[in-house]
Amino acid sequence: MRGRPTFLSLCTGCQIDFVPIHWYESVGGQNYLTDFYNYVGAAYAAGGNRPIWVTEFALWDPATEAQQENFIGQVMLWMDNLSWVFRYSWFMCTSDYNLEPQGSLCNADGSLSTLGNVYTYSPF
Repeated sequence: MRGRPTFLSLCTGCQIDFVPIHWYESVGGQNYLTDFYNYVGAAYAAGGNRPIWVTEFALWDPATEAQQENFIGQVMLWMDNLSWVFRYSWFMCTSDYNLEPQGSLCNADGSLSTLGNVYTYSPF
């Protein structure tokens, strides 16, 4: 949340309708679900309880496809049940499979990956 509280405190009289954030983390033995929940909650508090737009979020390597699918399913359900998370968007959909093969919503041919199907056709 570096910078955001300072900006908001200096922007007196500004109309701020929502707070956009990005979140990325590696699996690396960390509790990435809790870290994500805490980060989004901290952004909401730092933003003066304004709606949150998670404009990019992703779980980086060395996440497996199964970890990605589990993560995206859990956090989408969580965000969909919060009135103050107004929008969210996964990062990324790329046909450059060498760039981010496990985290892309697209396959090399541009079709939806398994993760892309989870994200696109989630019942939430």
